[in-house]
Amino acid sequence: MRTVNSKTRNYIIAALLLVFIVCVPSIASARPLRMYAPDPEDSFKTQGLIDATKEIKKLTNGKVDIKVYPGGQLGGYEESVEEVRQGTIELSATWLTKRWDPRLDLLNLPYYAPLGYKQLAKVAFSANSPLPKKIDSILNELGLVSLGPWPESYATLIFAKGKRPEKFTGFENKKRSIRVPAMPLYRDTYVAMGYQTVTMDVSELWSAMQTGQVDGASGQPLENVYLLGKDIVKHVDANRSVCPPMWLMINKDIWKSFSKEEQKIVRDTFNKHSLKTLQIMDQKDKEYAQLLKKAGIEVAEYPDQHFVEFGAHIRKVVWPKYYNVFGKDFLKNLDKMVVETSKSTK
Repeated sequence: MRTVNSKTRNYIIAALLLVFIVCVPSIASARPLRMYAPDPEDSFKTQGLIDATKEIKKLTNGKVDIKVYPGGQLGGYEESVEEVRQGTIELSATWLTKRWDPRLDLLNLPYYAPLGYKQLAKVAFSANSPLPKKIDSILNELGLVSLGPWPESYATLIFAKGKRPEKFTGFENKKRSIRVPAMPLYRDTYVAMGYQTVTMDVSELWSAMQTGQVDGASGQPLENVYLLGKDIVKHVDANRSVCPPMWLMINKDIWKSFSKEEQKIVRDTFNKHSLKTLQIMDQKDKEYAQLLKKAGIEVAEYPDQHFVEFGAHIRKVVWPKYYNVFGKDFLKNLDKMVVETSKSTK
């Protein structure tokens, strides 16, 4: 019986190790990359993500294969940020909060797109805007790669029957209490409008309005008002005060494993579909506004000039309070862009 000498054995072991090193990345890359998504599968926002990932797979000849997991299947929306950073999951489309960095709260700034989704595309979805550049920089500091924003609807103010303020416009004391998220920017924004704010979890919102614990609430898009609250809500102020988009991010090591061409395809494709989804969202808002009106619910809407003037006042009152958090120069540059895009969007 022939025996293998130590030298030959070492060659065999080295060859096996080489095969292992070469094959393991191939095996890993064969598994679809997992992407966290908070909305249900039938949401047009989720469908936009799915359409984008299908196109990415096609354009990269299957080399970048991303599977979207909707409905929060992969965990909580805040936790998904850390999961991507650690590499437990590869991508996420989620809402950014100050839990990871106080500066991420800047997405909740009021009135950086008072003229609607066309202006929002210029301010939040354009690579030339200071806002996405700032978020990209912050996420990079956190060890993540930013892939840009993903659309979210404008928030509204809603009120129960008999709880409508005398008027929605103006900045005097409205003598009405509204539920707001536990975020200083929301409180400061609606206090500047003349409301008393009450912080509570969104899960308590509808019952609090029914029992009269609060007169109204902020933060609900028109779709939610119609689908979840049309039996409670009687008045809607579609004031375009806040519209914080979700954000797309990917694990840094996964990103580095892509070629330059693949990276460009991923960025460009997500951006293209985000703008397409933004257009759908604009149309959906108009449809739900009409449905609410048909249901006998007041939906207060305004001409462009009102939004320009009202938004300018709120920015002047609220934004300077956050110079120390977000940076005075940054906020002044962003305000300048809001003013410029307001002129070109009309």
